[in-house]
Amino acid sequence: MGITERNYQRWEKGEVNASGTALIFLGDYFGVSADYLLGRTENREINR
Repeated sequence: MGITERNYQRWEKGEVNASGTALIFLGDYFGVSADYLLGRTENREINR
């Protein structure tokens, strides 16, 4: 994904926010929408 382990740990702790590019990568990897990753919906489906 192109980030350091430390930066990932900071995401998990809520110290920093993931970039838009990172959210797209994670959404594609897990097959979910960015809204799902951000907790804006409980719908895991991606609307295309």
